[in-house]
Amino acid sequence: MSEEFVTQTEETAKDTYETPKSGGVGAYLFGLLVFLVMTVASAIVSVIGTMPLQQRAILASGGDPAKAQELILAEMANSPLVPITQFFASFIMLVIGALWYFFKFYKPARDEGRVTPVLPKIMNLKAILLIVFGTMSAYSLAVLLQYGMTLLLPEYASNVNTVLSGALSGVIGVLAGIIVAPMAEEIAVRGLILRRAEKSFGLVGCMIISAVMFALFHLNLIQSVYVIPMGLFWGYIGYKYKSVIPCIICHLINNLIAVLISSFADGISVSNAMIFAGLFIVCGVITFFAIKMPEKETA
Repeated sequence: MSEEFVTQTEETAKDTYETPKSGGVGAYLFGLLVFLVMTVASAIVSVIGTMPLQQRAILASGGDPAKAQELILAEMANSPLVPITQFFASFIMLVIGALWYFFKFYKPARDEGRVTPVLPKIMNLKAILLIVFGTMSAYSLAVLLQYGMTLLLPEYASNVNTVLSGALSGVIGVLAGIIVAPMAEEIAVRGLILRRAEKSFGLVGCMIISAVMFALFHLNLIQSVYVIPMGLFWGYIGYKYKSVIPCIICHLINNLIAVLISSFADGISVSNAMIFAGLFIVCGVITFFAIKMPEKETA
């Protein structure tokens, strides 16, 4: 994907900010349509890929539903089929989202001469500070929310973590979690959904619909809660730069940090919570000042 894939000209960006907003219902419906198409496509791949695991667990359970669920979780945590399935499910989402975006938004803008490279817009101090420290601040807050949800719902959180650990195991699982899945999710949410929402909402509305749809895409209560700070911030980034590419960069950084930290994290503790609270505050302050920096000082 080139840096021009989802970028619009400054004139178009200005129009997005200043024109009256309308058609909110259409924006919501479009967001739900994207969610349904992507989720169904991903679910079909996941069901097909993990069907042997589920059948083996059901047969071994002897018809006991609780035992079957326990065995399925064990299979999901240890089978190499899970990360492979996750990779292909994310890849299918990426292909569908990229083609959908190309024909609905990029090609019409390109034909009208409204496409310009995005890299010059983000290769400056202001953008770099926003992307790096804003992502770290949002991630730190997400970890604190994850801790809270884990304390409230320990058994449910344990099951979610078991499935996620299995999906991220091995090289292909890491590639899916750090590269393919972030690209697929960003093209769907900050590409398709946010681009459509810009026609109906201002900055705050786009941030909210982006965060809500991003939460829905995770399909479990734990992640749906703690990804909201990231969804809000990346919605701001996508709206500000009129491109999904900075959002993809944010998401890649976030997931890389998450994978690195999970490799040596020792679980929930007061000391860990204090560290992430401190990171949230420090990185949040830097992000705030980056937002306030004049563009001319970062060129």
